[in-house]
Amino acid sequence: MKRTGAMVAMLATVLAGVAVGAAPAAAAGSRAPAVDSRAPAVEWTACPKYSDDVIKDNARGHDLAAFRKQLERRRCGTVTVPLDYRYPTGRQLRVAVTKYAATGKRLGVLAVNPGGPGGSGVLLPADVALGQARELAARYDLIGFDPRGIGVPEPRSSGN
Repeated sequence: MKRTGAMVAMLATVLAGVAVGAAPAAAAGSRAPAVDSRAPAVEWTACPKYSDDVIKDNARGHDLAAFRKQLERRRCGTVTVPLDYRYPTGRQLRVAVTKYAATGKRLGVLAVNPGGPGGSGVLLPADVALGQARELAARYDLIGFDPRGIGVPEPRSSGN
């Protein structure tokens, strides 16, 4: 459970870097060793197509045409992160991410998390954009991701 929490916390840092760019690890004149702590780059790819059943399961009662319209505005990709952050150069994990750009005057970026265990978050921004928090989609880029080794992450992780 600790490893899962650390992974989600670090992924939030990665997603923040994805949205706003990367910063150098140490300030000029700092005695800290120079470590490249920039967020990994997103490898943007074509978004997957979903069956009607998958869309119905994720639309959570929203109009299916409106949900599909939300899916049209997303960007999809993966970030490669360490499976275990105690070993940053060890085994790596690819995590799926989605970005739904703000539809109005942009204020910033919000990562949405489906909670869990076991829920994919790549389509969650579409649900947020159609729900009671739709004002967030107008003002913020919404970032979704697949936590806990479900969905697109490779290799699959048991979360231990």
